[in-house]
Amino acid sequence: GTTASTLNLTISGQESTCVEYRHSTGSGDNKKTETRYAYGKRNLFSISVPLASFPGTQIPGGQHSYNFTAQIPSGLPPSMVVRGHGRSQCEIQYNIKVHLVRPGLLKSDVRMTAIFSLVGESHDVPPSPAMAGPATVAVNQCCCINRGFMTLGATTDRTMV
Repeated sequence: GTTASTLNLTISGQESTCVEYRHSTGSGDNKKTETRYAYGKRNLFSISVPLASFPGTQIPGGQHSYNFTAQIPSGLPPSMVVRGHGRSQCEIQYNIKVHLVRPGLLKSDVRMTAIFSLVGESHDVPPSPAMAGPATVAVNQCCCINRGFMTLGATTDRTMV
């Protein structure tokens, strides 16, 4: 087991872009061309959900489940990625982050992120269940002393907005 104070969940969405372009200066023999990049990032939404509180208690080892509900805003664009020339790309990505807060000077918090696909509403395809993960991460003390492992995953009974 381990000591912890809280377990929090964050669901969020972001859009990001990277545009690769060429920039030239001078002319003739003095002409120089270099590749440049322009970046952009915007948060679409973020919802925080406290899952559990452990005031000064030891969490026993083993598998634990925490039920929650969260309303994702309607009208969001679906997940996507488009790759262009070179490193150019645009992406809309959604993720679930879990954060276990472990108090104490020599204890590092445990964090895990899972990416999920958000599909726009379609009248032709019925909603279906989905699962993210599970994925296992090491629980370390002082960044290098192994204290075991934590496996996190998520399931949903409805994948449509």
